Amino acid sequence: MNLADQVRERLGGELEVLPGGHSGLTYTVKDEYVVKAVPPGQKPVGRNDVLRQARVLRVLEGSAVPVPRVITTDETWFAMEFADGEAIEPVLDEHTLSPDLARTRMLEAARLLRLLHDA
Repeated sequence: MNLADQVRERLGGELEVLPGGHSGLTYTVKDEYVVKAVPPGQKPVGRNDVLRQARVLRVLEGSAVPVPRVITTDETWFAMEFADGEAIEPVLDEHTLSPDLARTRMLEAARLLRLLHDA
């Protein structure tokens, strides 16, 4: 069974490509879930190890680090709660973030990094 069929069976919706970001295959389902998947023909190792991401998210659940809840996992994909936001890679994406907003986001990232180290 292919990814779309598995997701339809488990989550009751269709895959839609999630724009932005640069890490693997990322989809939304009904604006309720985000699905991260290993590219076809690849193994879940190295940069394609989305299952490692799911394990880390599960470990952090309930900690001070805000993470989406993992809904389901499979051999080559997982689904998590959808969190509304914006994915911008400042080095790779053209963007129009004001310097103040960029500074605010960088300081928040540093604050979350501290929480991660404390978790």
